[in-house]
Amino acid sequence: MDFELLLIINKELESKILELGADCEVLEPAALREQIRGVIHKMRGRYSR
Repeated sequence: MDFELLLIINKELESKILELGADCEVLEPAALREQIRGVIHKMRGRYSR
């Protein structure tokens, strides 16, 4: 299911997206997609040891 929301990008939004894990994908804006990708990359580094 795809849908569109008009939101302010902040830490709370980032947290809600990450809470959904693999059940959610940010398509746009590209800046938010890269921000989420960065957080996931850091987490992967911490938990891959």
